[in-house]
Amino acid sequence: MELQQHDSRSRILAAAQDEFLCKGYRAASLRDIAHTAGVTTGSFYWHFKNKADLFDALIGPHVQTVMALYDQAEQQFEQLLPQQQKQEMGKLGAACAEQMLQYIYQHLSAFKILFTAAAGTRYETFVHDLTEKEIVSTNRYLDQLRQEGHAVAELDPWFPHLVVSGMFTAMFEMIIHGLALPQAQACLRQLTDFYTAGWKNIMGL
Repeated sequence: MELQQHDSRSRILAAAQDEFLCKGYRAASLRDIAHTAGVTTGSFYWHFKNKADLFDALIGPHVQTVMALYDQAEQQFEQLLPQQQKQEMGKLGAACAEQMLQYIYQHLSAFKILFTAAAGTRYETFVHDLTEKEIVSTNRYLDQLRQEGHAVAELDPWFPHLVVSGMFTAMFEMIIHGLALPQAQACLRQLTDFYTAGWKNIMGL
């Protein structure tokens, strides 16, 4: 019985992935998902409370993993001595971005749903949420550099948001537009080099 339940849940998730990719969250039909999965609506509701719960089961673990990769890199950076931070700033960021990209390509369909079909869910703000985490970290480091006497450029309050959101948007556009992993990795290296050089100039490093 447990094996049958696991099998039906897996079939529902597979059907939901196709439905969300094709129609987006708002237009996706639970009736169609259940039909494609070959289960009754009663069986569907045994596994999932509603469409939001289904979307969460499909996307939530992947969002949590990417956020955890970011948090881990940020913690590593904060544990470094100031001089080490200056040396490792771009390297740690690039390594974290590469880890994210590798994970995303291992779960490509889920992230295509996240980036193109999540409107109406709590995940539609994913890029914004990740951007806000990076802005807090960036502003904290800028303040630290000023306290250390570096000639940090005076920035418009909106500038960090524009730069950080631009970086993440460019990174995730590669998934939306279907770049193969090797091409995406090459573009990502150029992106991180570009943004690191710009930030170092602004930071007076």
